[in-house]
Amino acid sequence: MTMRTPARRPAPTLPAVPRVGGASSAAVLPLRSLQPDPFPNPPSLPVRSISISVVSHAQGPLVRQFLVDVARYCGDRVEVIVTRNVPEETRFDAADWPFPMVVIDNDKPRGFAANQNQAFHRSSGAFFCVANPDVRLTADPFPALVADLARSGIGVVAPAVLNPAGEVEPSARKFPTVGSIFRKVLAWKPLHDYDDAASMCDPDWVAGTFMLFTADTYARIGGFDEKYFLYYEDVDICARLRSQAGMRPLVDPDVQIVHDAGRRSWTNPRFTMIHLRSMLRYFLSARLATNGAMAAHGRRI
Repeated sequence: MTMRTPARRPAPTLPAVPRVGGASSAAVLPLRSLQPDPFPNPPSLPVRSISISVVSHAQGPLVRQFLVDVARYCGDRVEVIVTRNVPEETRFDAADWPFPMVVIDNDKPRGFAANQNQAFHRSSGAFFCVANPDVRLTADPFPALVADLARSGIGVVAPAVLNPAGEVEPSARKFPTVGSIFRKVLAWKPLHDYDDAASMCDPDWVAGTFMLFTADTYARIGGFDEKYFLYYEDVDICARLRSQAGMRPLVDPDVQIVHDAGRRSWTNPRFTMIHLRSMLRYFLSARLATNGAMAAHGRRI
């Protein structure tokens, strides 16, 4: 299979984050008075219809940057659940923000899936959004993404993900195989499985950088599988959407976010091992599922 290199898009312009006390201060000005930018043709999205879950691993400044973007572009549409997975100095005071906020302080670190499921149980919106703390917004992504979810058979929708240089990240992917993993290791970088097209992309799975579900769909498939501590839980949930609900992911290239990925599994041995364990779990679960389906027809692999 020939991997494709998408064209570079114009580098996104990120909004400045208001701060107090000079460049060295991490305190953000109260944002109660910050009004969301008007949408050109305001869609009929109910107020507070979207619950956004973001988890901080001592990444408070990044989370604050993301929340500033949320306040600026879609503060009237959302509630936010912030999970502090480890103790940190950064505080999140609901009084500072123009949207309802729930702050969860874990007594011990939990995995990605467990944190998102915990946040879902504290949410009240008709839509549930999972977002990484290192995501930045340049516009309101939700009107178009909510409209995409209304399409027949769509279980989760995601925007196009750009890096700060404007290059499209490979967030829309085909299900992994031994061959595709081997090619990625040889290249030692993420590879693109799909063209950077101007049309909708119907991938096998989408990365957990930014995912939007209806709350009903998320509950129907039981949320993320908490057997995955980190990595591959996004592959698994997209696979279960297909197998359990007959639904598929969608990427809307007209909606874009910016992601400054750390890619710790490429540079940190601890995260590399977590990645490998999750990969093995996924491949074993996929094989067991295939065996079960084939056994119903008197065959096994």
